[in-house]
Amino acid sequence: MEPVVIIMLLILLLGLVVVGQLIRERRKKSGQLALALAYERMVMKHKLLIDHVEVFDNRIVALDRKHKKLLFLYHAADTHHQHELVPLQEIKALQLIEEREEVKGFIQKVFLALMSADTTYRLCFYDHTKDVPTILLPAMRRARNWKQRVDVNRNPGTINLEAEYVF
Repeated sequence: MEPVVIIMLLILLLGLVVVGQLIRERRKKSGQLALALAYERMVMKHKLLIDHVEVFDNRIVALDRKHKKLLFLYHAADTHHQHELVPLQEIKALQLIEEREEVKGFIQKVFLALMSADTTYRLCFYDHTKDVPTILLPAMRRARNWKQRVDVNRNPGTINLEAEYVF
């Protein structure tokens, strides 16, 4: 082949790679914007006073100490969204759930299960089909921290920030 044709093909290939990267970045930004808008709508709709919020991996977990509510938002893909507003005083039991693959035993999903008298909320902190494997350990740590935080704040009364110490 002629050198001019090879150079043109390389420039075309490079252009396609750059366009693909721009499309991925735009999708990521639009997903983050949708998550932020959903968070803002939930806070305004329920008139929450958020004391603590954590944003990670297309998830938002927020705690309203005054009204004793936990807000959990998860946007995994274009079709899968989880929006939960959990009243903490109705929670009877807390449990960390690790779903494992039967044959090899690796962790597929990590949930924080909040059980009330009539409802069980399963807050997804990790899903191997939608998340990268490198966030498994931080997700497990976050789930443990939020379990501790919910356990402290589900009882009636106010809790000082110093009394709620989570590693």
